[in-house]
Amino acid sequence: GRVGIILAFVAFPFFSLLMTLRAPLPKVPEQRTRRGLLFMTVAWRRLFRLGFALMLIALLTLAVPMILRVWLIHVGGLAEAGLFQAVWVISAHVMTVLMTSVAMDFYPALSVAASDPGESRRLINLQCRVHLVFGAPVVLAVISLAPVLLILLFSQEFAVAAALLQWQMLALVLRLIAVPAETLLTAQARPWPVFLLHAVVQGATLLLAEHFYSVPGLAGIGIAHVMGGVLHLVLLGLILRQGKGATGQRVVWTWSVLVRAGGLASLSLLLIMGHAISPAAAAVAGCTVTGLAAVPCLLLMFGSLPAQSRLRRSLSAGISKAEAKIARIPASI
Repeated sequence: GRVGIILAFVAFPFFSLLMTLRAPLPKVPEQRTRRGLLFMTVAWRRLFRLGFALMLIALLTLAVPMILRVWLIHVGGLAEAGLFQAVWVISAHVMTVLMTSVAMDFYPALSVAASDPGESRRLINLQCRVHLVFGAPVVLAVISLAPVLLILLFSQEFAVAAALLQWQMLALVLRLIAVPAETLLTAQARPWPVFLLHAVVQGATLLLAEHFYSVPGLAGIGIAHVMGGVLHLVLLGLILRQGKGATGQRVVWTWSVLVRAGGLASLSLLLIMGHAISPAAAAVAGCTVTGLAAVPCLLLMFGSLPAQSRLRRSLSAGISKAEAKIARIPASI
């Protein structure tokens, strides 16, 4: 019964602790160690300040969907809250997979380069491109097959929440380029601007959700998250520009990243509008576009090919030409 669920939650950290205790710790040379109460106090104060701010950010992120569920129960009933929870679980899992699978080495590298504006900007844009390459086929596939996905994971009754899931995926596109830039603030030991940014954006999202829910229903909550994502990007850019010295970033995202993100967002919006007109045609078109968007993911695999292979040379030449065309776009504008 419920005791089994509790045991499942406790078992994972318990056995992780056992494995950690058995793991051999690296030996630190004696001359590199620093001891003393003063050093420990400074170190713990830094860790506590950073960890406490990150904990508040995580709690704020968890509080917003909880508030929306409670509010939906009062205004729409348990059914509406259940539909929203189903969509939120899918979108949250998609975001978690995309973010954690490519960010394992990003934060340490960015922390090392946090005091170098040029290098940190290069790492941020590189991470944004990786997010967009891997995220594009996933986002387009979920938008194209949203009703089918909800039916397969839940039941036929959940298909009515397909529009909400599609708008949530569009909001995820904005998060793909916002998260790497936001990580820079944490790497620079500036978590409190991130907390204030999340507080403002999440508060605005809640107000917008209440406003838009009265017209299109659940889809209005997704539209509110998209508008909150736009506000997030704008405020994040302003915060990074306000930094002094090595912490300042006058220009965060390159034109290449902005063009790719804008193209993915525009294509996602067209598919959402197409589903409102003809779901079947939009699904076929979306699956076709998803297949094309998956090609860059496969192209990344050519890095394991021999350097002199014909396939690798041809793929490198094609990517270089595409990058050159994208770089010429600002000049033509």
